[in-house]
Amino acid sequence: MEASGRAGDGKKASAILPGASMNQNASSTDRGSESTAANSGLAPSASVTMAQRTSKGAVNPMQDWLHEALVGTGHVLHCALLRRKDGVPVATCLGHKPRKKTLEALVVNFNKTSEQRRKTPEIEFEGDTYVCVRNDEGALYAKRKSQCKDGLAVVVTTQYLIYATYNSEMHASVCVEAVERGGEYIRAKGK
Repeated sequence: MEASGRAGDGKKASAILPGASMNQNASSTDRGSESTAANSGLAPSASVTMAQRTSKGAVNPMQDWLHEALVGTGHVLHCALLRRKDGVPVATCLGHKPRKKTLEALVVNFNKTSEQRRKTPEIEFEGDTYVCVRNDEGALYAKRKSQCKDGLAVVVTTQYLIYATYNSEMHASVCVEAVERGGEYIRAKGK
């Protein structure tokens, strides 16, 4: 199941909808050698083939889902699924190792009251300061202070936090939409 749309510059943006398996979306030629993502000029982390992922050991199904639903859009640089209660990563995109201080900052942010979150103008994330565009009980959207075209999108569910980052070569709206859809998917599962 694939959702497609047009990004602002006319390039096609697509995402694997949650619940669809990778095998439904990849042809047999994509699985063994070069993936479609590698040929489309997406972010380096999006060009990981199924063969490369399985050669590095067992893949966490949630990690697979992050790659399909978020990184697969080509507009997510890094992403992770965290337990809300303690910030422990359930899954991260390949090659991304979030800092403990970053994870703690996200958990603390969503443990604040709605009023406290609205009054928080900035958040520290991966050693950089991000200016909050939206910071309420359901989500946080922020732009990097030093590089305004880089940003962060975080969605909260009952049990999890999902975050994704994007850079100046990516469309913020596609990244945000992918994270929001991921949150909706997890909420539909009652988590």
